[in-house]
Amino acid sequence: MQLNAIMKENNWALHRSPMDGHCLLHNAVTSYNSQLPDSPKLLLSSLIEKIVLHVNSHLTDYTIFGLSVPKILSQLEKYIHERKYNSDFGDLVPLIITQVLSVNLLVLDTDCSETVKQHLFEAFPLSTNQIAVHRCGEHYNGLTMLVYPVPSPIKPPSPPSPPPAPLTLKTPGPTLLTINDHQAMTSLPHPWSLDPLPPVTPLLLPHLFVAMTTDIGISPKSDSVILGEESSKRLAWSWDSLLKMREYALQG
Repeated sequence: MQLNAIMKENNWALHRSPMDGHCLLHNAVTSYNSQLPDSPKLLLSSLIEKIVLHVNSHLTDYTIFGLSVPKILSQLEKYIHERKYNSDFGDLVPLIITQVLSVNLLVLDTDCSETVKQHLFEAFPLSTNQIAVHRCGEHYNGLTMLVYPVPSPIKPPSPPSPPPAPLTLKTPGPTLLTINDHQAMTSLPHPWSLDPLPPVTPLLLPHLFVAMTTDIGISPKSDSVILGEESSKRLAWSWDSLLKMREYALQG
């Protein structure tokens, strides 16, 4: 099976790492953080520390691979501090990674070609978690998960705005008539539809109210009441009718 087909099937992308002797460690960290996003984030320094502690506490476990304890310790120090990976101990690092991270490690070995040979290093005890790295010759590359943008949820349409409230026409209030010189002011209900206005009679008195203002004045010469700014109409009232209105107001 070819590398591109495996990467497409698993939604992986190739992550190239520096050729500094620790390329396997770099890409183990990269693949672990990307392929196991729910696990705690792993740092390179943390992985190196785990490897040193694990090897020192399991020296006899690795002697079965034909290495003496002094040789394991010597090559471990050179791998960590001098980054000398091309050694018997360096060949054991993929297996050691599975133990310290409790994951299975899948190596996709292409030998710098498209044809893939898969090597699986299993953790002991066997883990359900697995990470994969790519190997080309003596160099390792990481495999990261392709992340596609999550589409934003479609918002439901906003409810239509309520129709505007119908306009309410307010009936204008009464027009105020004022009698100057402390005369009583009278007001007749709207509308002023009669022209000329009828004389004041007792029947109109319930519709009148008394106030004191100076908006409107009386002109004795014209025997009429002059409206102020509220209206420019001239209401023709006889002088006698106004005096009667004042008398009724004072009595009420």
